[in-house]
Formats: sequence, structure tokens, C-alpha cells
Amino acid sequence: MRLRNLLITLSAAIFVGEAVIMFVLDSISLENPVVEGLIDSTALVAIVFPVIYLFAFKTLMMAKEQLEERIAQRTQEIQETNEALEDSVEKLHVHRQMMVQLSEMANFLQACDTVEEATAVAGVYLQQLFPDVSGGLFLMKASRNILERAVVWGPQVEMPDHHAPEECWALRRSKPHVVREAERALACEHMRSIESIWHVCMPLIAHGEVVGTLSLHAVEKAGAATDFGGEKCGEEWLQFYDNAGKNLALAFSNLRLREKLRYQALRDPLTGLFNRRYLLDTFEHELERAIESGLPMSIAMFDIDHFKSFNDTFGHVAGDAVLTQLGMQVREWASKGDVAVRFGGEEFTIIMPDTSPEQAYERLENLRQSIEVFPFEQNRQYLGQVTISLGLATYPVHGKGREALIQLADQALYASKHEGRNRTTAAEALS
Repeated sequence: MRLRNLLITLSAAIFVGEAVIMFVLDSISLENPVVEGLIDSTALVAIVFPVIYLFAFKTLMMAKEQLEERIAQRTQEIQETNEALEDSVEKLHVHRQMMVQLSEMANFLQACDTVEEATAVAGVYLQQLFPDVSGGLFLMKASRNILERAVVWGPQVEMPDHHAPEECWALRRSKPHVVREAERALACEHMRSIESIWHVCMPLIAHGEVVGTLSLHAVEKAGAATDFGGEKCGEEWLQFYDNAGKNLALAFSNLRLREKLRYQALRDPLTGLFNRRYLLDTFEHELERAIESGLPMSIAMFDIDHFKSFNDTFGHVAGDAVLTQLGMQVREWASKGDVAVRFGGEEFTIIMPDTSPEQAYERLENLRQSIEVFPFEQNRQYLGQVTISLGLATYPVHGKGREALIQLADQALYASKHEGRNRTTAAEALS
């Protein structure tokens, strides 16, 4: 700018100087033709030179302005490119962090042994992965007709405790369901009571089976946008939600399959009680724990009175119904830590850790009385009264080894039968 002003001032000075010289020369009257010709030539130069000079100056100034404009434009483009590059680097950094967290969650889930452990892990990592939105993880119950809320997080935690599969468009269509504020008419039934800018439901499906749903929603603009992927219900975020959902679905599906196989390996399918194999594996552990702690451990043996006659009268299908309902009664009666086992046929065994002979006898009598009054039925047809006879032995009062305790409890059971059935006999009554 200073150079431009200087050039303008210099040009004006030259023009004014030439004008003064021309005025002076014009005032001088010379008769010499040569001198007059020289003066005319000088006058012509004095007139033409400023015009050429100004034209050249204007051309140079225009070129300079165009160059400055191009430099400014190029500088702006470089700045915009740098900003875009920095934004991309930041997005990649955020994406990498989230992928690392997602990988950590997947590793933790694979190391879980139970659904309860996996639920706790999912609760921690979902909060870390999606801190600016609210959400919930719903898992399908074994009945396959309801999904129960297992995890909830975020600013708005008022999500339903459960919902039916048909209330979620994501499950009905087997694909992610996205609803923005202007599309609330398309909201899932279980999400309509929640005021949100948008909500996303991801179906959790693994091995062709519905495991649950992952529902997310934003209640404020702060939770609607981010530096990574723009709107949090945009394509990049939907892909990320989908990856998280696939990890959750696979983990919970595998855990449920593992629990099912474990249940089948350790449980009696008819009564739902533990099987004999589990008793043999557990007995030694509980006995060692009793020896180390110095606390008593009681074991009971019982069977159903006149069960053979019952089968002959009502048939084996009715007999199975009795075993199933009796198993349910025993499971409801058992305390935490008790090990209730179907020993074989109509015979059952119960291990009661940290239980004295007196406590065990009282508890077994409660079980016997509850079974005595229970209305056993098949297809709504009453099958008659069912009673049980029980035998009880306790470590270390009656015996100290597994075989000795089982034998004493079995002898006490036969003593109950010999005394008229439908009663409990402790091992001390054998002597």
C-alpha cells in the first residue's frame, strides 16, 4: 500500500513537472524551425509519456491486485485444508479410542462366565462408549415373550423395565430403527413415552436367535452432535452402534448357550435339581470347607412313599408330573448354599452347609409338611396326597467321611420307612 501511494505521488509529480515545462516552452517564441520542431517533439513526449506510464502503472497495479487476491485465496484454501486435515485427524483419534474401548469390552465379555458378569461389564463399557446419550440394554427372557432391562445409563435413565418383542420396530424388521424428532410417529412403542431428539434401536441377534435390543436416545442438542461423525444418529455412529450390538449379542448368546449346556450337564431335566454327578463333585468340596471352618454340615436322603404303586395306579406320565412338581417344591424350599440333588429314581439328597442337626431336622420337617399338603395334579386332575420319608446325618456329629455320612443318612431314611413313612429320622436314633 505504501509503495502504491509512492508511485502515485511520483507519477503526479512527473505529470505536473512536464505540464510546467510545456507551459514555459509554449510561452517562449522562437523563430528557429529546428528549435520549434524540438519543442513540438518534446511536447508530444510530454503528453504521451504520462499516458503510457499511467497505462503501464494501472496494468501493473491490476496484476499486483490479482496476485494478492490469488495469494489470499490460496492461503485460505491452505488454511481450510489444514483445518479439514486436523478435523480428520481428530476424528480418527476419537474413532481409534472408541474402537479400543469396543475391543476391550469384547475381550471382557469373552472372559465372563455368567450372564450376570457380562451384564455388569456391559453397563460399565456402554457408559464409557456413549457418555453423551442415554440408553438401555434389554435381554430376551427364556420364555421368549418379553425383554427385560438389564442395563441403563445416561442423563435420562427413565426407561421401561421391560417390553414385548412386537413393541420394537428393530426386532420386527431385523434391522436398526432410527427415529428423529420430526418422525416420532414411527417411534417404537416402548420408546414413545420418552421425550428425545432422536432414538435408535439396534436388534441384538446372534446364531439366528434374538438376544435382546440396544436402545439409545438423546434428550438435548449436546447429545445430538459430536466431532466424530457429525450427528450421533448418522451413518458412522449407526455403524459403531451396530458393531457394539454385534459384540453384545454374540457374547450373551454364547453365555446362554454355555449356561444351557452346563445346566444340562449338571441338572436333572425332569426335576430341575442337580444330578448325581454334581453331588459327587460337590460333596468333597463342601466337606473340606466344613472341616476347615469347624462348622457342621448336614446331609439328608429322602424318597417318595409308595411311588411304585403310584406309577402303577396313575401311569408313568403322572409319576413324572409328581417328580416335576416335587422338584419345584424343593427348589423353593432350599436356602442359598443348599445343594438339592435327584439321586436316582424317586430318591433325593440334600446337602445343607453350616447347618446343625437341630436346624436341619426343623427345616426338613417343614419340607415334609409342605409336600404333604401340596395338591399334586396332572392336567388339572388331582393325583392324591404325596408324602416323603427322610433320613438325616450331620458332620461331625454322626460321621466324618462322605461314604459314612451318605450311608448313615440312607439308614435313617429306611428307619423312617420302617416306622410308618412320612417322617424324618436323624442318625442318632439308629443307635
